Amino acid sequence: MPLLPECSDAQTAASLGPQLLERMQESLSLLRSSPGWHGGLPVGVLDRCWRSLRLTSLDDLPAELPPDASGEAPELVRYRDCLERGLSRWRAELVCREEFGDEPWRWALRRYWTALDETRGRWTLASYLALRHRYRERFGSGPADRCCPVLILARPGSGDSHQLGWLPVRHRAIGHTCPH
Repeated sequence: MPLLPECSDAQTAASLGPQLLERMQESLSLLRSSPGWHGGLPVGVLDRCWRSLRLTSLDDLPAELPPDASGEAPELVRYRDCLERGLSRWRAELVCREEFGDEPWRWALRRYWTALDETRGRWTLASYLALRHRYRERFGSGPADRCCPVLILARPGSGDSHQLGWLPVRHRAIGHTCPH
């Protein structure tokens, strides 16, 4: 499953900084106390440009940050299926043009290539599904070992990919140590 590049726990904490780490504490507490896996578990979305953190649930993440699903158009799924069955690229394209028509085939390709240009290596349906799978994997070992995913958004126009960070539930924000 395609997954976004991951950064270490320390890099994730550093990306968030003290104030945003403090905001994450409620989500970490919810994750720690959860009796089992479910889609309502928390996910952080960090916008580095604005130094803002949105907290959402795994199930609500696609509404907050819609993944690009242009690569999952029926025309392109059929094309990949034809290639997997051993057809040449030329023959696979002919099959798709016959099955879907020339205009729908061209539109599917155009949407796909436009999305690649605009969101190269970014947030896709496959990366969302991979995140769900990875989150469930990391959830299973026990409350003390759980981690909350933080999707760190790439800066627009940078050509970078979004990154996936993990914040362990055992992480504590550094509070003020000076007496009042």
